[in-house]
Formats: sequence, C-alpha cells, structure tokens
Amino acid sequence: LTTIFDSQPDILAFSSYTGTHKWCIRLAEKVKQKLDVPVIFGGCHPTLVPDRVLESPAVDYVLVGEGEAAFPVFLSILEKKGNLADAPNIAWKKNGEFIRNSLAPPVQDLDSLPFPDKELFAPFLPLKDDYVIMTSRGCPGRCIYCGESYTNRLYDYRYFRRRGVENSLRELVEMKKRYDFRTVSFNDPIFFTDRKWLFEFLEGYREKIGLPFRCFGQVRYLDDEIAVLLKKSGCYCVEFGLQTWNEKIREELKVTRGDNQVFLSAFKTCDRHGLLYDVDHIFGLPGENIEDFKTGAFLYTGLTYLNRIKCHHLAYFPRLPVVEMAKNFGILDDEKIESLEKAESSDDFFHPEKYDPALKGCQVLYKILPLLSSVRIGKITEGDGIRKLGRMPG
Repeated sequence: LTTIFDSQPDILAFSSYTGTHKWCIRLAEKVKQKLDVPVIFGGCHPTLVPDRVLESPAVDYVLVGEGEAAFPVFLSILEKKGNLADAPNIAWKKNGEFIRNSLAPPVQDLDSLPFPDKELFAPFLPLKDDYVIMTSRGCPGRCIYCGESYTNRLYDYRYFRRRGVENSLRELVEMKKRYDFRTVSFNDPIFFTDRKWLFEFLEGYREKIGLPFRCFGQVRYLDDEIAVLLKKSGCYCVEFGLQTWNEKIREELKVTRGDNQVFLSAFKTCDRHGLLYDVDHIFGLPGENIEDFKTGAFLYTGLTYLNRIKCHHLAYFPRLPVVEMAKNFGILDDEKIESLEKAESSDDFFHPEKYDPALKGCQVLYKILPLLSSVRIGKITEGDGIRKLGRMPG
C-alpha cells in the first residue's frame, strides 16, 4: 500500500483469478479510501463475470479478454475524457446500468509484442534457476473446466496463436545473457502442436541455447519421431494432462480425445526412448469414484519412465460448463455457485477428497505410485488399505 500511495498512480490495474480476486478487491478498497484513482480489473475472473466484478464499489472498469491492444486505447480515451463506448473490451456502468463494449480482435502477430518484463519478478523468484517462456498464446483444447477454452470461445476459436521461431529464440538468447539460467520451462499448454515449427525451433534451440528443458504435451501429438527430437534437444520431462482414467468422464470434460489405450501408447513411446514424463491427474471430478482410482492405479503400473503423477484439485471457475455438471452431481448448489461468482471463498472449498479419508488416501497412493510394484498396489487397494493411507500425516 505504501508503494502505491507514494507513486500517486493515474490508474490502478489488477489482474485477478477467482482464487485471488477477493484479495485484489480488498486492496482496491484500501486504495480508494485515500486516493481518488480509477480502478480497472482484468484477467481470468473479470473476463468470466464482468458484471459481478463491477458490483464492487471499488471497481470502476473491467477489461474483458486480451489487453495489449485494448488497454492503451482505453487509457487514451480516459485521459482525453472521450467516449467510453469507443473503448473495446471494456465493461462499465453508466447510471447504474451494466454496459459491455464489443471485443477487439486478439493480436494476430505475437512477434510484434515486447518480451515480458521479468525484472518485475526478479526480487521474488530465482530466475537463474529456471526461465519460463511461452511460445504461443491460448490453447486449441476445449476442456469444459478451463478458462483457456472459454477465452477461445470468446474469440470464435481464433485465440490460439504461435510466435515465430526467430522471435522465440531471440527472447531466450537475450534472457540467457541477462540471467544465465540453468534450465528452461516452456509453459505453452501444448508445446508441440506444429511439427514444422517444432523441428525448426529445436534445431535453433540446440545451437543457441543447449540447456535442459521441460514442456507440456498432449498424447495425440506425440509419436516416435517427436519423442526422439525432444530427447535429443535436451527435454528432461514432458507433462501430459490425463486427468482421469474414466473414459466417460474424460469425454464429458472434453479432455484429449481417445480411449485409455491412446494415453498408454503415448506413455510407452516415451518409455521406448527414455523420455521422462509427468501425468496430471485431477481429483474431485464430478462422477469419479474410488473404483476409478483403483483401476487407474493398475493402469499406471509398468510405465518405466513415469516420473511423477501430479495430483491436482479441480478448481471451479464461474460460468464454465463444468459448474453445471457439478450442480447435476450435487457437488455445487445455487448458493455455492453464487459464492463462486462473487469470489467470496477460495476456489477449492468444496473438495470432498480433502475430508474423506478414502479419497484422500487415493491421492496419497497416486503421489507414491511410481515407487510401488503392482503387488504392493494390489495389497494397498484391498480392504481398508486406501482409507488407512488417507489418515497418514503429510
């Protein structure tokens, strides 16, 4: 707060998720008590529920969707006291009435944007350890629990774009000189969607960077040739989103198309080429039960280069299709959905696996699964073994 007050800002801008939105609102309220400054909110939560965000007296404007093109236009109009109706992507209130302006198209040429200012985070993060980069924006997936898929729909499924090879390499070269980092993390939702781009990029990466890296992948894009290329180029781990072994639930969630054999085949491809991989598994999915986790435990066995099963809790974001799905299963009711839209509670307050020893035990089992033999897994899943795991201290 002191930093904000001392800087006497012309405008205060927040980017919030559902889980951080309440904190952002509290901070905006404290600023508003001392400074007569306009406040604008953008990011995931305001994009999903701009009308609910504007219910707070501390928020004057909301920016929906992508901000690089829209925000400068808004600032110019605000400075010149122009017509706010001409500011794309902006939601606001006039005489108590909610108004939402039309969307500007997303930036088509990502190479035209400046590199992200990592110095903002230098005091808080060990940038020498690992450099995080995104060579694309958006995601071609349509998972019904994900804010990325909502943004894709918002822009008529034209939101996924990829940076050029030279632009992506230039960022890494410049930042390597600045931070001398030891590893690279490609945080694209799916790193290898474009084979031609990938082969060209990794050729330059081996020549100009030559450091170990990790990335996110999707099983339907992986084959022997891609696995060999990743391994040769320094990839030390690929992270795949499986989420559940229950094929019906995975289909309802619109996760990667294909049955369990498609995933097992991709994992075996990594095994053949000695490529480590992590698997994302979401707990708390509507309709999933203990038997699904037991079945999944055995499907995970025999995967030689499985490095880690990453256990996540399903985070609900407001007005996504998964919310209605959870309501149908009795996980959410109207009161909780209202609370979610207002971001009154953290986004994981209704996860039964945090309190049910059997469900908690499944999560403990999955975390240690790569260390266990199929015989040991069989003994644990018999009788009351999983419930006992759930009572173990962290």
